[in-house]
This record gives sequence, C-alpha cells and structure tokens, in this order.
Amino acid sequence: MRLTRILCFSRNSWLCYGFLLVGLFFLVGGLLPPLGVKCGQPIMADWLYEVFSASCQQQPTRTFWILGYPMALCARCIGVYLGFSSGALYCSIQQQRVTLSGFVIVVLVTVAFGEKLLEWSNLWLANNTVRLLSGIGLGFLIFLLVSWVMSSVMMRVKGYAIALFSKTKPLSRLD
Repeated sequence: MRLTRILCFSRNSWLCYGFLLVGLFFLVGGLLPPLGVKCGQPIMADWLYEVFSASCQQQPTRTFWILGYPMALCARCIGVYLGFSSGALYCSIQQQRVTLSGFVIVVLVTVAFGEKLLEWSNLWLANNTVRLLSGIGLGFLIFLLVSWVMSSVMMRVKGYAIALFSKTKPLSRLD
C-alpha cells in the first residue's frame, strides 16, 4: 500500500451526519455553561460543568472565558471537537471518495502531538490559541481514523450480507 492512500473513507451520509451531531453537541455544550451563569441559570451551568468534567480537565488557565466565566471544555478539547465536526462536515459535503496524502497526515500528527510533547517536556508553554489549533488537527485525525474504520467495517458487513443472500463471493477488497 502506498503512503498516499493510507487514510481514505467513502462518503457515508448517515455516518458523517451522526459524527457531525456528536461534535456539535460537545461544542455547543462547552459554550452553554458561561451563558447559563450569566443568564441566571447556575444549576444548568453546574450540571454541564459536571457532565463535561468526565471528558476534560477544565483547568481555568487552559480554557477560554466567555462573559467572565470559563467554558466547560479546555481550549484543546474545543479544538478536538471543532476538528472532528469540521471533518464530519467536509465528509458530508464531499460527493466522492476522499483520500489524504501521507504528507498531510504526517503534518497533522506532528502538529497535534509535537505541541503536547514540547509542553510535557517543559521546553515550551503553549497558549490557548496554540492548544486550540493543535486540537483541531487532532480532532480531524480522530474523525478520519474513526470514519475509515467504520466505513471499512460497514463494507465488510455489507459484503458478507450480500454473499449470504446471493451466489456472489464476499468483498475481499475495500474499493
């Protein structure tokens, strides 16, 4: 397999729309708590902070602040969900098979993990904008990987279902 064909996924509308809804749920949910506190709904805001604490560290220094209150997700998590949603939106708009080059994948991995490694090694302290941008790259990668796996599984299941009810052989290749 050539490096330019590592990650590819076919357009599967319901899968892309489902991923888009999941990403938008986290994006909107991360934005709502500061607005809830400002609008006099602290119980709703506290509940959302608690719900999102399971998926995010919620350190105040690593979050964006809206109207004087921290968001329920840190900058990197917002970036991950934004990248995931962007990938799902791109997939749902695209009318053909999407293929990423190996170079693009290497750049996304380098940006996503390089920033985190530099921060862990105390060589560089990233600000929230850099965390957001590295999260977007990581979220897009996660979307591509999950959609590629799901599309591969769906093709296999579809191939075996066709073979079960007809005289044809199951799909051996994912084209």
